[in-house]
Amino acid sequence: MTDIYIIQDDITRHNWFKNLIEWLKKIEKSNYLWTLNGVDDNKLAALCFFGKISKILEKYHKFDKKKLLRNINKFKKVSNLYYDNYGIDARILEGNLALSVLLENEQTIRPFEIKRLYNNKTSNVFMQPFLWKQPKEIITHMSHYIFYCHCLKKNDEITNCFRIINCFKKDNGWYHGDEKKDKERIDVYVYSRVIYCHSITNTDIDKKMIEMMLKETYKKIKVLLDIEKSNRNDIFDDSDLYSYLYTLNYCMEHIEDWKKKVETDDEEVLKIYSKVYNNLIIRRCSDGGFGWYSNQNKKEYDIKFMKSNIIPEGDYTDEKKLVGNLVHTENVLKNLSLLTPYLKTQNLKLTKLKFI
Repeated sequence: MTDIYIIQDDITRHNWFKNLIEWLKKIEKSNYLWTLNGVDDNKLAALCFFGKISKILEKYHKFDKKKLLRNINKFKKVSNLYYDNYGIDARILEGNLALSVLLENEQTIRPFEIKRLYNNKTSNVFMQPFLWKQPKEIITHMSHYIFYCHCLKKNDEITNCFRIINCFKKDNGWYHGDEKKDKERIDVYVYSRVIYCHSITNTDIDKKMIEMMLKETYKKIKVLLDIEKSNRNDIFDDSDLYSYLYTLNYCMEHIEDWKKKVETDDEEVLKIYSKVYNNLIIRRCSDGGFGWYSNQNKKEYDIKFMKSNIIPEGDYTDEKKLVGNLVHTENVLKNLSLLTPYLKTQNLKLTKLKFI
């Protein structure tokens, strides 16, 4: 995992990292609660998010990996699948999380029957055009399926999945519909999941599609952040930010003259990345974790987000207590690690986070 850097403009920003480690120590000691408020449902998912966080931070603090893996393995069924809930969508997601954490920690994955998760259906079930009218939902399901096939080395199924994905490839994305009438179906999240599918299977994406994703994503992130209005500092969905940064980083790595392609310069890109950075840091909460909002930004944004019901599913933040939780903490750290490669190329006063 890459190092994490912080901008030196505000020394208190380094303190948040020490507070974060202390918060995570307490979460670990409390048997992996979602929050220090005592939220203890969906235990397998909580364990997995903690595992992903500890992997990101393994250079900075050594959490008890054996204890974590021992607790995850308590949810292993006789079928060698991992799940805590009994709804099929929940099983698919929880199994994906568990296996990915195990693989990240170099654990052996025992063979399992994928048909138990997909009701004996093969990848051909994803070929139905009406499903691609909602590309975010179908690409999420496909990315889970491809991950499972990758674990089982089902290469024929993976090949068929990519054939299906390519059937719904347009000049501006992946969906079913008319390119002029259905532009609203263009979604950076879909780009990020397609990239993820290619990355885990170590397969290539056509350069023309990479250029398209770069241009569309860069254009959309400028709108999302509204960088022309420098005084505005809205709170954006951290999972959405991850989709944008993950896609941009992939495209930047694969297109040498990417700044020329999107007609930008270092000053504008730095403005975008700095705004994302500030947006992430402000989510720190008084208990040490990260949440949808913190004590600092709640007053300005609670009406906008709470009353419009935009708080993401899986957010266990109590609006009265303003606490950090594992979902947002993992998202913030993933995003910070994605910012690092670009920030390092700029003439900034950066501090490399040290071991604690």
